[in-house]
Amino acid sequence: VGLSSCCRAPSVLHIVMVGEPSEAPKRPLVNDHIVRRAVLDALAAGVPKATVQMWVVDCSKDFYVIDDDSFDLAWRELRNQWEKAHSKKRKRRNSQTNTGGGCPPESTEARSFRNSCTATNLSRRDRLETQACVRSAREDAEAGLSNYEQALAVRLLLVLGARATVAMSEVEPSPGGKPSMKRLALLVHPDKTTHPEAKEAFQTLARAMHEGVRV
Repeated sequence: VGLSSCCRAPSVLHIVMVGEPSEAPKRPLVNDHIVRRAVLDALAAGVPKATVQMWVVDCSKDFYVIDDDSFDLAWRELRNQWEKAHSKKRKRRNSQTNTGGGCPPESTEARSFRNSCTATNLSRRDRLETQACVRSAREDAEAGLSNYEQALAVRLLLVLGARATVAMSEVEPSPGGKPSMKRLALLVHPDKTTHPEAKEAFQTLARAMHEGVRV
């Protein structure tokens, strides 16, 4: 499927790149080739065209999407949510047909992402490390490095990697109460916090998403 048939310029891509048409011209937020690559990869993986269109629109309206990296994080979260739902539907279909054959094995990457992001419990070691991160974050805040929540997100990511989403939701729950990589991305984005280790934490988060959260 050609890109032009999925996302016609300047409608969706234009909004992702420069904002709503009524707004004054801005510096591009997300590079065109980043969006195009994400769209083509999703289509090649079998994601329906209508779903891909919806993702692009969602990202264009997402407050957390402020540059290439945050777009990539938001897109991968949508992609993994779809893959998880698609896998469940496939398992149900295989169960209903009752042919005796199991469903295709879940990829190591998808399974690793699912286990890391949907886990609701931390190990005893993770909890001890989380407590240490809380103490360090308070010290960072008292020293004026950043606010407490930003410092906590940085510390948790550097110590726990992808498991920081669960730890953060327990220590400092979001209004929705669900773990969110996008929330961590905004807290540790180098343009949004003055914490000296924010860049390393943000890179850890981006790398975890790129590698299927094998952290």
